[in-house]
Amino acid sequence: IDAMEYGTPCVTSSIGAEGMQGELEWNGFIADEPEDFAQDAITLYKDKKVWNKAQVNGMMLLNANFDRSAHETRFLRKITRLVHQLQQHREKNFIGKMLAHHTLQSTKYLSRWIEVKNANAR
Repeated sequence: IDAMEYGTPCVTSSIGAEGMQGELEWNGFIADEPEDFAQDAITLYKDKKVWNKAQVNGMMLLNANFDRSAHETRFLRKITRLVHQLQQHREKNFIGKMLAHHTLQSTKYLSRWIEVKNANAR
């Protein structure tokens, strides 16, 4: 995203681009093999037309998928709703409850282990 904001095309892996691109063209190249990655970087560096097209793609991608004004209102509405319904949200959050439970259980058993260890050391 930083590269796109500054108009710098880039080469990334498919994992690096995951979830960012949508249906739009990437602002450079996506390559998973080292040889392809290097060749694509060279192409960007040497070919001004490819560079300029990648810059335009990056700006379009940013404006379409990461425009603050497009997401800010929805995000704030969601946070406000969660604040007012926090207890209900937490009750429906099974994974969060499970993680909290097991975090507390691990602390409980660690403290018991320390007590036994200290008792045996005396």
